[in-house]
Amino acid sequence: MTAPAARPRPPATRSRAALAVLGIALLATLFAFHQERELAARSEQLRFQDGMSQLSPRLLALVSQRFEQLRDVARATLRPGQATPAAWADFLKYSDWRTRYPGVLEIGFAETVDARCLVRYAAGRTDAPAHPPGLDLAGVPALAAALRTGAPTGEAVVGRGPNAPRAAVSLLPLAGPDARPGPRGWLFFVLDQTAYARYCETQLAGLPFALRRLAPGEPAPADAPDHRLFGARTLTGEWRFLVTLRAPDAAARRRPWVVLGAGLAVSLLLYYLVLKQAALRFAAERANALATERETEIKAFNQNLDRLITERTAELRTANAGLARFQSALETTTDFVSMADAEHRILYLNPAGRRMMAFPEDLDVRQLRIADFYTPEVNRYFAEVAIPNSERDGHWAGEASLRSRDGRDIPISFVGLAHKTPAGALQYSTFIARDISQRKQAEEQLQAALAEEKELNRLKTNFVSMVTHEIRTPLMHILGAAEILGRYANRLPAAKRTEHLAQITTAVGRMSALLEEVLLFSKAGAGRMEFHPAPLDLPAFCAQLVDEAYSATEHRCPIEYSGPAPDAAAPAQGDESLLRHILANLLVNACKYSPPQSPVTFTLTREAGDAVFLVRDAGLGIPEEDQRRLFTPFHRGKNVAALPGTGLGLVIVEICVERHGGQLQIESRENAGTRVTVRLPLFTSAPAAPDAPAAVDQTAAVP
Repeated sequence: MTAPAARPRPPATRSRAALAVLGIALLATLFAFHQERELAARSEQLRFQDGMSQLSPRLLALVSQRFEQLRDVARATLRPGQATPAAWADFLKYSDWRTRYPGVLEIGFAETVDARCLVRYAAGRTDAPAHPPGLDLAGVPALAAALRTGAPTGEAVVGRGPNAPRAAVSLLPLAGPDARPGPRGWLFFVLDQTAYARYCETQLAGLPFALRRLAPGEPAPADAPDHRLFGARTLTGEWRFLVTLRAPDAAARRRPWVVLGAGLAVSLLLYYLVLKQAALRFAAERANALATERETEIKAFNQNLDRLITERTAELRTANAGLARFQSALETTTDFVSMADAEHRILYLNPAGRRMMAFPEDLDVRQLRIADFYTPEVNRYFAEVAIPNSERDGHWAGEASLRSRDGRDIPISFVGLAHKTPAGALQYSTFIARDISQRKQAEEQLQAALAEEKELNRLKTNFVSMVTHEIRTPLMHILGAAEILGRYANRLPAAKRTEHLAQITTAVGRMSALLEEVLLFSKAGAGRMEFHPAPLDLPAFCAQLVDEAYSATEHRCPIEYSGPAPDAAAPAQGDESLLRHILANLLVNACKYSPPQSPVTFTLTREAGDAVFLVRDAGLGIPEEDQRRLFTPFHRGKNVAALPGTGLGLVIVEICVERHGGQLQIESRENAGTRVTVRLPLFTSAPAAPDAPAAVDQTAAVP
C-alpha cells in the first residue's frame, strides 16, 4: 500500500520569504541611493576639473594674448621714426581699443630720443590723457625702471586727487626700421585691472565658476574642493583670481532622493506580491496533497477489492459455502456492486448501490438494465470500448459517472469483471464502483488554485514589465537632462535649459502619477480605501477638472463641457478625492486615445437624486475581444500598445464608483469612439460608504 503524501508545511514561513525579498529590495534601494550620491559628488569633481581646464587658457587669452594682438596692430601701423598722424589714426581705427579693451584708460605711442622716451601720440577715455604728447616717460617713476630693464609693466596713479585709481601701465617695445639694438619705439597703455576683471567675468560667464580678483597684498585662501587660486604675471601686470565653483542646480540635488523614493515604493509592492503568491502556493499544495491522499486510498482500495474479488471468485468455484461469505461482504461494503447477465439485465445490486442510485427498498432491480444506470454518453462508451475489452481481457477499469434516480450525476472509479463459461462464452459480469465526488472536488479546487497562481504570475510579470518601462524610462530622461544641465547649464541658451527642465518635470509627473495609481490600487486591494463625503460645488469642480485634464494632455483635444451653472446647481455630497480619480482618468483617457484636436464631450446632468456624468470621444475605441477583459488587471487593448499607460485607470474608476454606491457603464466600438456613463447618488443625503470588499476585482485601463 502506497504511503500517503506528506502534507505541506503551514504558511508560517511565507512572511519570512516576503520579508527577505523586502530586505533585499531595500538594500538594493539604499545601494542605488548611495551610488547616486557618489555619482553626484564625482560629477561635481569632474565639473570642476573640466571647468578649470577651460578656464586657464581662456583667462590667459583675455589678460595676455588679447593684448599681444594690440601690439601686432601697432607693429603693422606704427614705425618708430616714421610714425605719422595718419598712421596713428589707422592704429586707433584698427585696434578699436575703446570697444575691445574696456579696462584700458589710455593708450599712446612713444619714441626713444637721446636717452629720453618722449610721448608722440596719446588718447584716453577722457579729453585730457594722463600722459600727454611731449611727456618723457623716463621721468615717470613707475616706468623708469621698466624702460631700463625692459620690464613690461609698472604701476602709476591715473588722474588727480586723493581718490584717483591706481592702474597698471604696460610698455610694449616696437623695433625701429634700422638695426640698432634695443627698442626704438614703445606702445604704452594704462589698464584699470579692476574694470578689466569685471569684463573678464562677463566673457567667462559660460563656465560654472564665480571669479573674484584679489587686491594687491590680499592673502589668498588655500585651494579647496570648491575653490582655487589662479595667478599669472603677463603683459598687463600681475593677476590673481579666486575661482569658486557654483553650486549644482536643484534637479541634480533631488536626483538621489527621487531614486530612493521610487526604490521604496517598488520594494513595498514586491513584498505584497511575494506574500500573496506564498499564500496561494500554500493553498495549492494543500489541495494537491489532499487529492493525492484520496487517490492513494482509492488505488489501495481497488487493489484490495481486486484481491478480494479474486479470492471470492475462487471460493465460489470451489464451494457454495463461500458464496455466503462473499455475499456478506457485498452487503456490508460501502462501494457500488452489481451483477448482470450476458444480455446486460441486472441480476443483483447491493445496498450501497441502492443508496447511491436513490432506489427505494422495494424496487425490483431485476427489471432494470445496465443502460438505466448511466448517461447516453457513458453507455455509448461502455458499448464501444469497456464491454468489448472486458469480454476480451476479462476485466476493465476506469472512471465514469452514474445517473441516480433523482437526476444526479455521480463521478465514480470502477472495475468491471467478465465471468465466462469453460467454453469462453460470457456468462455474467460484475461491476464495482466507488463514489469519487470528494476527489473530484479536490481536483477542481486544485485546478482553481493552480489557475489562480498562474493568473498571479501573469499579473506579476505584467506588473514588473510595466514598472520597468514606466519608471526606468522617466528616470533615464531625468538623469540625461540633469547631466546636461549640470555640465553645460551656463553654456546652453535659456530655451534649451527650459526644455530640459520641462523634460524633467514631465518625467517626474509620470512617475508620480504611476506611484499614486499603484498605491491607490494597493489600498483598494487591501480594503483600506477611505471614503469621506463632504459638501461639494459640483459644476465648479467639473469645470476645474476640465482645465486640469486639458493642461495634463498638453492641449491635445478640446474638451466641450456642459452642465448647470454653479449658482443654479443643487448642493452635492461626495468624496472629492475619489471623484477626481473617476473624472480625471476618464477625461485623460478620452484625450489620450483620440486623434489630435478631436473634440471630447463631457456632460453633467441630474436625474432625481443622482448625478450623471457622460464622457464621450471619437477615438480608437475598444476592440470587441478586449471588452471581455475590460476589468482584468494590467490588461490593455491591443490597439494601444504604442501609447504609454499602466493598465490601472479603469480599475481605479470602478473602485471609486463602487465606494460612492454608483454605477459605471462603458459602450465602445473599435475606431468609433467610447461612451462612458457614471451615475452617482450625490444629490441625496451624504452617501454611506459601502463595506470595503475583502478582495478588489483589480482591473486594467482600456485603450
